[in-house]
Amino acid sequence: MAKYKRKQFFINRELQGRYMLSFAIPMLSLLAFFAMLFYFSLVRGLEGSLELLSRDITEQITFSLEGKQSPSAEDYKITLEGVQNTVTGFAEDEGKRTAIIRLLVWIILPGFFLLMAQVLLLTVFFSHKLAGPVYRLELAMNRVIDGDFTERVKLREGDQLQNLADLLNEVIIVSGTTIKQLSEAVDSEEKTKILENVKIPLDS
Repeated sequence: MAKYKRKQFFINRELQGRYMLSFAIPMLSLLAFFAMLFYFSLVRGLEGSLELLSRDITEQITFSLEGKQSPSAEDYKITLEGVQNTVTGFAEDEGKRTAIIRLLVWIILPGFFLLMAQVLLLTVFFSHKLAGPVYRLELAMNRVIDGDFTERVKLREGDQLQNLADLLNEVIIVSGTTIKQLSEAVDSEEKTKILENVKIPLDS
């Protein structure tokens, strides 16, 4: 038997479009929030780094020119070299890099956990919107298998698969009506007339 390959991905455009929008809008909002959080975290980290570097440079200049009323060109040269050494040392300072990374982690980590919590809540919400109706449909079909045609599938407002529930209710009504007519038929001719539109597989 040839393997079935799906060629059309949008079977029910209204249902799939509603699902896509319902999932895409919150996810895009969460991604935008996380991107903003990451951006502000980077800005905050850079500001902290520049603040530390500015303080070190100020201390270096103050130390180099302290007590000199009229610094010479050589004094400025020494001061500039000290500033360059301070910048180089700042870039190579493992402790300062660790402090900056720790700052970024403490800013980003809460946002990451918040994002994961929101994704989890969205997953639970959307799975419930689908799992609830599927469960009710299964109960209804099991009742039909047991010969009970009196119950109808009732979904809550906003639940998915409303069209499928309506179709199943129609099947239950038509099947129940047909069985009732057959049970009330008085002769084989009447039963044959009722069964004219009923198709039953020959190998059943």
